[in-house]
Amino acid sequence: MRLATLVSPDDWTFNFGTAGKHGWRYIVERCAQAGITRIYWRVTTGFSYYASKINNTGPIFDEPAIRSATKLGRWWFYEPEDWSKDDTLAAATEWARRRGIELIAWVTLENAHGLGTRTRLAQEHPEMMTVDRCGKRYWRLHGWAFPEVRNWWLNIVREIVAYNPDGILLDLARLGYASEPRTGGVATGGYEKPMVEGFRNKTGRDPFTISNNDPEWVAFRADYFTQWVGNVYDLLSSQPVPMKLSALICAPGTYRIMSPTAQMTDPSERNSQMIPEDLGVGLSGSPLNDRFADIATWASNGWLKRVTLVGNVPKSDLSTWKFVRFEGPPYFRIEPEDKTGGREATNDEISGIKDYFDKLGGGKLGLGWSVNPLTFTKPEELTRRIIELNDQGFEEVNIDESNLLMNVINDRWDAVEKASKEINK
Repeated sequence: MRLATLVSPDDWTFNFGTAGKHGWRYIVERCAQAGITRIYWRVTTGFSYYASKINNTGPIFDEPAIRSATKLGRWWFYEPEDWSKDDTLAAATEWARRRGIELIAWVTLENAHGLGTRTRLAQEHPEMMTVDRCGKRYWRLHGWAFPEVRNWWLNIVREIVAYNPDGILLDLARLGYASEPRTGGVATGGYEKPMVEGFRNKTGRDPFTISNNDPEWVAFRADYFTQWVGNVYDLLSSQPVPMKLSALICAPGTYRIMSPTAQMTDPSERNSQMIPEDLGVGLSGSPLNDRFADIATWASNGWLKRVTLVGNVPKSDLSTWKFVRFEGPPYFRIEPEDKTGGREATNDEISGIKDYFDKLGGGKLGLGWSVNPLTFTKPEELTRRIIELNDQGFEEVNIDESNLLMNVINDRWDAVEKASKEINK
């Protein structure tokens, strides 16, 4: 089993002032010391963390800016950082290769996390963002039915591949359609014009006169994304040293955000059809229904090699969650009464989820499990969980995210290192 972690350069910068080539080296070295042998290095989240010619790049940090932004008033190996010139990805791949660490480029396919900036495509062509069943256009989510969107993201992957990472991670866990209302347990995105017209031309049916969870309509919305994933696989497999494609996914019955919100311009028209139970209170369903991600097809075609599962679940009984309405945006929110947050899934829950994905992938997928260091009150609990996941047969345990090991207390690093030594005896 491999120990892995997610690295968001901006999180390290804002929390600890870690930036610049020496900063990125520090992160890789610290991970190596803890026994981590696979790093998922974030390369997109609205803007790009490398010198992209296609997309917006991250901000320029000088010393006053870094000291102002750093939350904890402590920093390591700071130097000024211009994200458009000083590539985090170039530095990370160089140092990972020196330390024998597998470095995967972590691609978030939306405008989420960090500073929340939009992609250049979203800024220049807001009409290419997804539309929900009631006609609301979402600024974070691109419409995959637009060929321009698929071509743009494929060109982004081409830029990343030029840095020669060991593979690509498609992030299907960060927000996504989770903040949209759902009907029939299915995300309500995908009603942009080319999607609707394409379905009408193919089937003779109108998406607005059938249920949102109609199987044919769900599958059609997924097909455009599947087409793009196939193109990514072709690109990765054509490299001199073929690169692997993997995905980060919320496990069914878990959740990514505690208080999902829906941005609505006219909530009155939705009241009859939008109730808390229908929204799913932030819980994840199948990847197909949540993200129009046809994992079964991707695995069957041999495109996808590994799925890493995010597995936090609510502590409270969902029946106790309340529906809060506002006069203005975001108009409503659903949240737990007791504010207890999330917990790690139990071993039995993990076993059930693992069986689900084993079957979904036809036994062809390597499976990883993501753990959040903040969930564990004692370092030994984190060590024990990693060892338990190894015993359950997971190919990877992923620390979500690396900066959280530093955010708590430094002995979280020691907890990971102790687990690494135990499982590699």
